[in-house]
Amino acid sequence: MHKTAVLLLNIGSPATPSIDDVCQYLNQYLIDKYRSHYYLPLFIQKLLVSWILAPLRAPHSAALYRQLISQNGLPLYYYTKRLCDELQEMTDSQTDIFIAMNYGIPSIKEVLQDIWMSEKYNCLIFVPLFPQFSIPTTQSIINNINKQIKNFPASTKVKFIKSFYRHPLFIDTWTKYIQTYNPYEFNHIIFSFHGLPIGHLPKNCRKQGDEKSCACLKFAKKDQNLCYRGSCFEMTEILAERLRLKKEYYSVAFQSNFGKKWTQPPIKPLLIELAERGIESILVVPLSFVSDCVETTIEIGQEYRSLFLASGGKRFEWTTGLNDCPKWLSTLRNIIREVEGV
Repeated sequence: MHKTAVLLLNIGSPATPSIDDVCQYLNQYLIDKYRSHYYLPLFIQKLLVSWILAPLRAPHSAALYRQLISQNGLPLYYYTKRLCDELQEMTDSQTDIFIAMNYGIPSIKEVLQDIWMSEKYNCLIFVPLFPQFSIPTTQSIINNINKQIKNFPASTKVKFIKSFYRHPLFIDTWTKYIQTYNPYEFNHIIFSFHGLPIGHLPKNCRKQGDEKSCACLKFAKKDQNLCYRGSCFEMTEILAERLRLKKEYYSVAFQSNFGKKWTQPPIKPLLIELAERGIESILVVPLSFVSDCVETTIEIGQEYRSLFLASGGKRFEWTTGLNDCPKWLSTLRNIIREVEGV
């Protein structure tokens, strides 16, 4: 039988918020060479992660996951599964939708093994649910997939959706979603993206500074691929134009940074600066995440909110991830259909 398998791919979550499960998850997460920023020999890195980093981080991370969990489970898995189920209902019988996680369960290896053993599919479409391409997320997943599909028949068609941040339907989805938060009621909007070690950027884009620091941005109008930081600045400018925001009304910032050798500017100093300048209300829009997770609910919703209010701000709001928003579901289906037709 000739069918298409579509895999929705995300970073993953621990099986449960227990310390043991979180430690197991962190061992996979931190050892990935595409994610690591330690630049150590692999055997040393493995020892460092398994004996020191994962055990030390697990109790704190487990506490965060316990705050996240609800009767639906952990949100990243829950909303990815919701997307899968809803998309399947919208799809004809010749296409099946699956989910797989780069770390945790269900693993990419397990899902692809089941697909291979079924002998039903002659086309595989992989959809990493990261709007902007980056080495630690999209490229890591692609590398993982390429390892697992070596046994598939040579005739199997393999397609990747490597990024979709500038897709018109995706931009329209975020524009309308932001508008539901009445953005013009706020003194300032921060478009937040996950931080990245600058070593994961192309060499000609590693100069720190504003959007002009990325050499790749000069190709944006030619529809060339941008580096991660360049795509963040470009997506912000597209959204700002759609929302008719004045330049002084919004900022770009990177969260979850670990020092000066990560993408700049970091969000924490910006929050303090805005509050000290007398900016009383801000709206934070996390554009790296389509599903809620620790970085949105805990980091933005709790940590950054407390920081801004403690620094003198009076109102702090943030948009959730798109999660199972109907317009996002429709957009994702259309993006997949475009690739299916190629």
